[in-house]
Amino acid sequence: MSTPSSTISDPSTYKLPTARDIGTFDGKTSAKRWLTQLSWPFRNINNGRDVNPNVHIQAIDMSLIGGAAAFSDSSDRIRTIVSRAEEGAATSEDLETIRHALRERFPPTFVEEEIESRTNTQLQQAADEVLAAYYARVHRVLRRAGGRDKPVTASNPLSVLESHTLQDFVCRFINGLFDKTLMQEAISRNALAADSLQQANECVKQAAIVLEAKARNSELDTQNAKVSMMEELIRVQSGCSADEALARCYNLSPRFMEAISSQKLPSTPVDSFYTQLQPSIAQFGTNESWRNPMPQRLQAVPSVSHQQAVNRVNQEPNRPFLEAGVVWCPHLVVR
Repeated sequence: MSTPSSTISDPSTYKLPTARDIGTFDGKTSAKRWLTQLSWPFRNINNGRDVNPNVHIQAIDMSLIGGAAAFSDSSDRIRTIVSRAEEGAATSEDLETIRHALRERFPPTFVEEEIESRTNTQLQQAADEVLAAYYARVHRVLRRAGGRDKPVTASNPLSVLESHTLQDFVCRFINGLFDKTLMQEAISRNALAADSLQQANECVKQAAIVLEAKARNSELDTQNAKVSMMEELIRVQSGCSADEALARCYNLSPRFMEAISSQKLPSTPVDSFYTQLQPSIAQFGTNESWRNPMPQRLQAVPSVSHQQAVNRVNQEPNRPFLEAGVVWCPHLVVR
């Protein structure tokens, strides 16, 4: 905002515009536009000079009606400034404080926000709406509802009404999350007790990280359980450990088996697996000359449930798993 060239300091020389020239403000339009319009009558009638802040503050206060007047009356800070203006003790900083409060409470109205307010009053996150966009939308609606989000300066704290409005929006933000599992995790982390939308949003982000870690751990546990089941099945059917069975099948040394057992190897095609093993085989050596038994025909292992495997072992404990010419592997049967 530009600073006026001069300010009238002698109240006796003030020329005040009429109430019709000043007009009224009900909060349904942009406060910034109305405040700009309000300054013109004062300057025009006083040869381009601004009046004392005390007069300007009282003119603003008397022009507020409807929702704008209710907002002013509910703000202890604004009422204190108006009282100082009536006593002739207000400052230019007080005037700017009121202007800023009105501009923040009654921002410009955009068409898309009006549509959003009518069609999504429950503040539900859309299925394809990312968290950042959902948070920004709720924050915009909070401001349009007359609220503010923390952090705020110590000299301009939230009023009781603003604090109540903010807490309501925190609850609506959390309860409106599309992913209900994420919502429950966030609630378990006290997201509903957050004292700002920003803090609630950070809590949801942390909850998402926790859920992702849980999913990874669950997947790892599942894989480990499968490996344990397969190793036990090999032990029951062949009478030796899985490492021993693999070493015998591929003619690998115990040192090599110990080395690869300590590593987490990805699932790969058998031919590619052989290629990857060549350097290690050369390093650790083998019991005999290396031979690749894989030119033979490959056959996929039929899908068998855990219970089916257990039943088969119980019903036929003496049936060798490695039938004539068949080598068992986690992914393949080699004939």
